[in-house]
Amino acid sequence: MVTFLDLLVIVFLAVFVHGALLACLMFFVKNTKVRKISFYVVVALAIYCAYIGIRIGLSFVDMQCAVGAAVGIAAIASLVIERMYKGDEKKFMIARIISVASLAVGIINAFI
Repeated sequence: MVTFLDLLVIVFLAVFVHGALLACLMFFVKNTKVRKISFYVVVALAIYCAYIGIRIGLSFVDMQCAVGAAVGIAAIASLVIERMYKGDEKKFMIARIISVASLAVGIINAFI
C-alpha cells in the first residue's frame, strides 16, 4: 500500500537522480548536442521544482513561495542567456552553472 508520503519520496528520488545524471552529462560530455539537450531538461526540471515550491508555499510559507519564484526566474534567465549567445561557449558555461544551481536550490526548496 503506497501512501502520499511514499509517492513524495519516489518523486524526490526521481527528480534528484535525473538532475544529478543530467548535470554530469552537461559538464563531462564533449558532444555539444548532448550538452544542449541535457541543459534544456535541467531547465525544465528546475522550472518544475520552482512550480512545486510555489504550490507548497502558497498554502504554508510565504518565504518558500518567494524562493520558488526566484528559482523559476533563475532557470528562465539561464535559458535566455543560452538562447541570446548561441555561439559563445563562456556564456553557455554560465547558463549551465545557473541552471544547475537553480535546480539544486529548487530541489532543496520543494522537497526538504
